[in-house]
Amino acid sequence: MHSSYISQGLETMFNMAPYNQFLYEVREGFTKRVRPFLF
Repeated sequence: MHSSYISQGLETMFNMAPYNQFLYEVREGFTKRVRPFLF
């Protein structure tokens, strides 16, 4: 059960890779823009 859960998670992660890359870039840009105001 545990191994099938992991393989399902990996499959989902690979399918979502382009979307995750997009989110990562958005988050990085947001962090760079907001960080000077927060710290």
